[in-house]
Amino acid sequence: MQSRNQSDALLRNPESFLGRPCLIAAADAVRVQECADVLRRAARAAGYDQVERVDASEKRYDWDELRAVCVSPGLFASRRVLDLRLAQAKLSSAGGKVLLECLESADPDLQWIISLAEWSRKAEAEAWVKALAKRGSVVAMWPLQGSELNSWVARQAKQRGLNLDTEAVDLLLWRTEGNLLATVMELDKLLLADPDQRWSAAKLSAHVADSARFDVYNLIDEAVYGNAARMRRVLHALKAEGVAPAAIIYPLARQLQLMFEMAAARQQGQPSEQLVRSARLYAQRATGYQRALSRHSPSHWERLWIAVGALDRLSKGRGQGSPWVALERLLLRVALPDAEGQRFVA
Repeated sequence: MQSRNQSDALLRNPESFLGRPCLIAAADAVRVQECADVLRRAARAAGYDQVERVDASEKRYDWDELRAVCVSPGLFASRRVLDLRLAQAKLSSAGGKVLLECLESADPDLQWIISLAEWSRKAEAEAWVKALAKRGSVVAMWPLQGSELNSWVARQAKQRGLNLDTEAVDLLLWRTEGNLLATVMELDKLLLADPDQRWSAAKLSAHVADSARFDVYNLIDEAVYGNAARMRRVLHALKAEGVAPAAIIYPLARQLQLMFEMAAARQQGQPSEQLVRSARLYAQRATGYQRALSRHSPSHWERLWIAVGALDRLSKGRGQGSPWVALERLLLRVALPDAEGQRFVA
């Protein structure tokens, strides 16, 4: 099975993947679409002038339709692209049989591009995947990690003519929680927003705040920074806009976990500056987060983090009381010094 570098090779030189079946697979639909689009454009440039799109993602798909597409001559061109979309690697017995038959008797003038919206070790073991790997290419992409994710976002920005500095990329990924679809949607918004197309972290932060008025990330930052009054205004605005408490809980838990881990590391002697660099906080946020580390002890940050569990249960209707009231009380405990915040303990 090919390495993860296959996706980079396809993006750089898609022509080398033509003339044999190609499977493009990943759990990230954005990356699958990116690679498939590049290969389809290369095929068109090479004279594959007709595209036969087959969506076999539904469980009740009639696989005889795929057989018919494979054996039918093209109406408008002798060289065609078969654009086959699959939702999962594990096919029905009938589906797997037909796909194997079609691959074995593939027309050399039919360029197979199979898009698969998942990837795992189990997928590698499927008979049709093994058969395709012997006859063609498998571009299998595992989730991006660390610097790979930042590099991917930087490349997407560059393709749009955007210039994002390193801190802006970090901030964008934090706001989208690493969701690639949400990230490219935000990049498209930035492209529309600014003619000069140069973005620093501070400019990006101001733009998001302006375009979305208030958001969950403003709320959490204001609490961590210790701005209790502003935090309450943002919280009430979110409530008025119809945001559900459940939408706030996950990013809040993630940031409280980060604060606990940073505070514990600081207690063991790691410098605050090193901690905020490791957490990939851009300068404006780093200052606020450094101050927050001095406001609470590691054990206090841990208690706040654990308290999110009770808030989560309350937001799902398991418990007595208002989740909004409980959320406000918890955020006040984050924002205020220990002695002042103690009166908001449930």
